[in-house]
Amino acid sequence: MDWFLALLALATLVRGIGAGIIYDVAVVSLSVRHDIGAVPYARYARALFAGRGTTTFAPLAIGGALLSIAVAAGAFVWTDSSGVRWWTCIALAATVLAFAGTTQALPAVMKLRHTADEETALAPVLDRFARWHTISTVWQVAAFIALVVALASYPTR
Repeated sequence: MDWFLALLALATLVRGIGAGIIYDVAVVSLSVRHDIGAVPYARYARALFAGRGTTTFAPLAIGGALLSIAVAAGAFVWTDSSGVRWWTCIALAATVLAFAGTTQALPAVMKLRHTADEETALAPVLDRFARWHTISTVWQVAAFIALVVALASYPTR
């Protein structure tokens, strides 16, 4: 069995799940805020991120990042394909940029927990979260796409 190929496939799967979840929040959930208003959206976001969101998002993001590191390093040890090496390094770089966005989005989510349910108080917090979450989303999706391309570039024997 080709262990590196299995690792690459697992990393792609995990990153795909993570990219799908973060994309859903960025594209579907965040746009709902403007339809229902800041206060109802803030209540929804608090419930989402305090409940299953925390137990799902963090392990998936951290696990995906660790797999991205392993796959990028493994590409130099277990394959001589420059395409696979290149794309796994792009995935790793995109992962780092996604986490940079997360370091700015996460404080906004934490602040949201303690912000009063008033439109004027919530708007800047939600705007900050939306801006940085969108940046993180772009890079999470880019990392997933890079891993898909690396997987497709993997030489068949």
